Amino acid sequence: MRAPFLPDFGKTGQIIFSAFSIAIVSFVIHIALAKLTAKEYNYQINVNQEWLALGTMHIVASFFGCFAGGSSLSRTIISAKLGSRSQLTTLVVVIILLIIAFGAAPLFKYLPKTILSCIVVIAMKELYMKICWSRILFRESTVDFFIFLVTFTAVVLININIGLAIGIVFALLTVVLRSQWAESTCMGRIPGTSDFKGIGHYRAAMEISGIKVFRFDAPLYFANAELFLSSMHSATGLDPLNIVAKLKQTVDEKKKIADDKISKKTEIIDKDEEIQLTVRRHSIQPSKGDVEVNKEAEDLIQLTHIIVDCSSFPYIDLMGVDALARAHAEYKAINITVFFACCKVAVRQMFEYSHFYEHVPKSYMFVSLQDAVAQAQYEQQQDIRFGSSAEAVPSKIMLPSINPDVTQSSSTNDK
Repeated sequence: MRAPFLPDFGKTGQIIFSAFSIAIVSFVIHIALAKLTAKEYNYQINVNQEWLALGTMHIVASFFGCFAGGSSLSRTIISAKLGSRSQLTTLVVVIILLIIAFGAAPLFKYLPKTILSCIVVIAMKELYMKICWSRILFRESTVDFFIFLVTFTAVVLININIGLAIGIVFALLTVVLRSQWAESTCMGRIPGTSDFKGIGHYRAAMEISGIKVFRFDAPLYFANAELFLSSMHSATGLDPLNIVAKLKQTVDEKKKIADDKISKKTEIIDKDEEIQLTVRRHSIQPSKGDVEVNKEAEDLIQLTHIIVDCSSFPYIDLMGVDALARAHAEYKAINITVFFACCKVAVRQMFEYSHFYEHVPKSYMFVSLQDAVAQAQYEQQQDIRFGSSAEAVPSKIMLPSINPDVTQSSSTNDK
């Protein structure tokens, strides 16, 4: 055995990449074998303890010029087949190896290597046969199957270091892509209970009149913030910006018609007649002969509240916070109140850090869906929405003179 010496750190830059790759591969194989064995014999492992053991082993071994160590796939499987239960098996193996190395090696000189190979292959037969599970994996989870297929192919065709890296990147990519096709649904209450379930999945779930409960089943972050808004518009059946544009167009058309009538009557007006013009904001009451209000406006009259179920948000980033604030502001412009319910601690903390409550009052946050629904129903009964709508319109998308109802009436002077 060599005497201990201080490693030469001058070559660190030349070997850092290779050393890092070996460390990752060694740790991955070690943990995979540990978990495989733990699952078979029903015991738990501590990943941090395994990490500490590997690190300590390599630090001490580095002062003696040892090679990087790690778990041996074949030796571990053989030990498990022989009935080993503890690390004392390694001590027995070391003693046998020392005997062979220092005296018994000539005895195995004429032993065919195929015999030793057969021992390893037979011991690992079950492990090799697990590749047949890919067919079952394909039926149960297509995404997991392709992660396995890409990683396996990359390891076989390239090498284990790059192959594992490709597998990790591909797995992360599938997570991002799946969040791009997150499921969203409107929820209804199960009669006789306070539970809310997806209407598309539970036939007994019934929507509450004038209230939409919306759920987006994915973390809300930069990659799917726009998807959240478009899904919300689709699920509720209302696109606020589209409605605002159409209502503005309706307002302009009605103003133009009214102005034309006024200008024509002004030219031939009698002294016995006068025109009175009344503009009422924030109301859609078409009179006889007026242009028919579009379907979106009719839906707008019926829908008063939208409740976003935030229980499906494990985390949220700044773009997600901005999406929630935009949803609140857009629907507020058309006099629909947006509540947020069941927010997790991490989500509420992000609201605090990002000053979300400067745009959305804390009174719009609820602990449960039932509380949010109860408040919405109370506001419907008290007609609070119509009393405070004029003050609630945000300045950024405020509609000046929105939906005026122009009425003309004539009166005769007593002249």
